[in-house]
Amino acid sequence: MRAANSGGVPKCHYCGACGEGCGTASFFNTGEQRVVPAKRAILGAGCVDSARIELHPFGEVLPRATNRIAVNAGRVDRYGVPVTHIDFDIEEYERKMIEAIYDNVEKILYGMRAEALPCRRDEIDVFGCAVHENGTCRMGNDPQRSMLNGYSQMHEVSNLFAVDGSAFPTASDKNPTLTIMALSWRATDRLAKRILGGDACAQLANAMIGYEPAARA
Repeated sequence: MRAANSGGVPKCHYCGACGEGCGTASFFNTGEQRVVPAKRAILGAGCVDSARIELHPFGEVLPRATNRIAVNAGRVDRYGVPVTHIDFDIEEYERKMIEAIYDNVEKILYGMRAEALPCRRDEIDVFGCAVHENGTCRMGNDPQRSMLNGYSQMHEVSNLFAVDGSAFPTASDKNPTLTIMALSWRATDRLAKRILGGDACAQLANAMIGYEPAARA
């Protein structure tokens, strides 16, 4: 949704962005400064230049079994590796959230005394145009429904840890970097305790890379 603000706010002469709780807000001029002198000549000195603001909220899609990534065995890339097949769609929960998002955006704009330009309230971005690469190797307690345990360790391969965004069972609209760092810290703490505790599998993995843990005091 876009809005034109014709109030007495100084015009912004550059493109920029500021973070919002629901996404991003971009402020930029519209090129109207080229016609302002003519408008002022007709309308007088009280004519004020306008600027445009664009709000771009984000929302979370609930995890569902129908939204998934699988291997497309019938199609390979240039290296002969099977490519991925992605199934994704939104349902009633997300549609209601989209309605609420538009309601909130309208409140923000009208609170700024902005004039809303025509838009479609059901319009959303093309799927996949703005994503964080999370999921597909989610953590959980049940090995039948998840790949990793709570320490980002594979249920079936004890010496394999996935310390990235693939462990997420779901993702919010926020940036995932700090959560990835926290999960990585948790995983490496767990691995360090296994090494110092005499875990044979962990010791074998370290022997392969030539690492010897310091002796405990």
